[in-house]
Amino acid sequence: MKDVKFAAEGLSAEQKERLQEVADLLLGIYQTLVEMRYVHPTAVIRGPHKLNDDILAGYAKCELDSAIVYLYSIMPYIDGMETDAQDFFQGGAFFSQMSIAEVEQGRDPRYMSPKDSFDDEHGQYMYPWYTPLSNCGNHSPIIIYDAKEHRIWMVEQIDGYTTDPAYCKGWYGDVESAEEGSNWGDSGSSSWSGDGSAGSSEFWDDEDDIVETQELDATVADQAEVVEYDEGFEQVEELEEWERKKVAGIKNQNSLEFVRSRPAGDVLRDINRWYRELKELPGQGEYNGWMEPSILKPLYLKNGWGADFDGDMFEVDMARAYATEKARYEAEEPLRQVDCYAGWAEYSERDVERYKKEISEAKTLDVEWKARFELWKAKERSERNAKDLKEAKAKAEKMCPNGVCQKDRDLPLWQLEKLRVETQWKRETAQRTNHQNIAERHKDDPERMRHITADHRRAQRELEIYEKAFKASSVEANCLCPGRTFEEATGIKSLGRQDTLTWIATFKKVIESSEHYIQRVRDFADVVPPQDTPETMAAIESEIKQNEESMKRSRDMVEQSERRLIEHGNTD
Repeated sequence: MKDVKFAAEGLSAEQKERLQEVADLLLGIYQTLVEMRYVHPTAVIRGPHKLNDDILAGYAKCELDSAIVYLYSIMPYIDGMETDAQDFFQGGAFFSQMSIAEVEQGRDPRYMSPKDSFDDEHGQYMYPWYTPLSNCGNHSPIIIYDAKEHRIWMVEQIDGYTTDPAYCKGWYGDVESAEEGSNWGDSGSSSWSGDGSAGSSEFWDDEDDIVETQELDATVADQAEVVEYDEGFEQVEELEEWERKKVAGIKNQNSLEFVRSRPAGDVLRDINRWYRELKELPGQGEYNGWMEPSILKPLYLKNGWGADFDGDMFEVDMARAYATEKARYEAEEPLRQVDCYAGWAEYSERDVERYKKEISEAKTLDVEWKARFELWKAKERSERNAKDLKEAKAKAEKMCPNGVCQKDRDLPLWQLEKLRVETQWKRETAQRTNHQNIAERHKDDPERMRHITADHRRAQRELEIYEKAFKASSVEANCLCPGRTFEEATGIKSLGRQDTLTWIATFKKVIESSEHYIQRVRDFADVVPPQDTPETMAAIESEIKQNEESMKRSRDMVEQSERRLIEHGNTD
């Protein structure tokens, strides 16, 4: 086990100061996300960290520069066991330097699968002194830090261009606030200096600097149609990434050198500021993207985001808003069912025509009968789908007349019902994660017990929030909809699980339908000449077997439900 002193060996005071700035500013961002009630305080693990032998071996395998190892020893990270929050800035994900799997992927954070050297066309792009500060989400940008130049890139995964709002005008809808700075050095510089995004010495020797700078100056001169002056300094138009790549003459298409970057401190301070100004909102990525900005931002403002922020009430309002959105989605299910069956009707018609064609083109009796069997199944599906579509349309007209699935006056009841269901789920989860049998079963596995304990803490916290939200929603529903219940207002018994009797009736209907279908398949088999159609008969037997297995599962569910009915009554 090694501490931060070990990791700091060989680094200058200036290097350590820069790396500490990154760690401190990243911690500041995480603390902002804690204040925003996105990340729980216990999930933020501050540095310095002791590095065990396994972690150090993993770092060595990745050939990390000593500066990055030192940064990892002081950098905060988010403990995923203590929070459900996974999404980070611009839809990326949190990066943990304590996960060797994430560190290893951090050698190729854009999933480019480079196989050649840094100087080859499709070569590596993550030098040992680079590290991601965020992971890739669903094709999201990645934050990448360069410890030598103390700069940060925000790089889009696919095209590799910058997504830094300082360079992307109008990113937050505020064109005037976009910066005009250039990574290629200020206008008074005679060489590529600035934040060093294109001129670090490990890539360019002195002779190359002179030649490439002359080419860049000539290109900029050709492109600058208008020269503006501001306080005596010449300003030139910022080049796009593809132009920078062409000008720089970098052979490696994966290289970050042509991507615009900025000083690390400026970027991290801006990220924190964008969160605090609600220009950037927590979540919004692959894992925590359910709350739309149009809903989330007003909730922050309503609860006094800033000095007077009421975080407890914000969490309650979040739960209520989430329930409202879920209830709206479920209310629109009859309309989606109509669309679904209408779409299936189109596929059924195509299948019918397809198998008719196969019958006409069949070269053998077996191929012909197999196509006839597929045509028969397609017609069966078509007839069943037509019946389902008719029923779905009738239900949609009843539940969503003229396409309106929720009446404004009933909205408090919709929210309350959904919160009732969600709170019930939260309560059951909290009870399940605190079950004595689980603790007893894993008492000799400390790591597993840590997971179980953390799961229970999270579940208990969520339950407390939802219980408060349900109480507040109940008070409002009683005031706005006095004397009315959800079922009376909507004709829907529940948005939760079906009660036991309904569950039993549903599976009995499935069993009855399966029995009738299997008999019809056997009736079809009776007209097939078995001696000349082995593949057809095998297909028929397979169809019967699959439906018999499905029917058995349904019978098992009925038996389980009937036992539950005896033991617990008609519960949901």
